[in-house]
Amino acid sequence: MWQEPLQIDGIRSVYYHEGAVKDAILQLKFHGLKFMGPFLAGHMSSYMTEHDIDADMIVPVPSYFRRVRERGYNQA
Repeated sequence: MWQEPLQIDGIRSVYYHEGAVKDAILQLKFHGLKFMGPFLAGHMSSYMTEHDIDADMIVPVPSYFRRVRERGYNQA
């Protein structure tokens, strides 16, 4: 259990959740197009390198266990 508040000095998102990116994410999550995962991750990595972003960690948003069972994989 944490005894003090977490010290977060910044949060960054590589994409706005709209347009082609939104479509790609929806294809990954709901239509089984798993190749979208490495594709989006590659773009995220390139963005972080090109913009000299020093991150302590990248945190996926976990899926609900029933969703993982339905999809057969965890897109996070």
